[in-house]
Amino acid sequence: FPPPGSVSLGKVTRVESYGVFVDFSPLYRLKALVHISQLCPHRVDACTDVVKEGDEVRVKCLAVDEERGEDGRTRRKVSGSMK
Repeated sequence: FPPPGSVSLGKVTRVESYGVFVDFSPLYRLKALVHISQLCPHRVDACTDVVKEGDEVRVKCLAVDEERGEDGRTRRKVSGSMK
């Protein structure tokens, strides 16, 4: 897992109503969920208002729960898509 506070480049692999899944390979063998509330500083109605499948995005690791194999991710304090 990346250390909390680090920023990583990933690719959006799936968009759902509640958030987006981002793949961080080959740097990390990790796919993470970025919740819709963490996509940007302002409220969005749909994830597709901010990103779409295939976009490269920079996301910040908020926390890691190694026991559960999960981490928290946000784009709110990271600049937008890396297109």
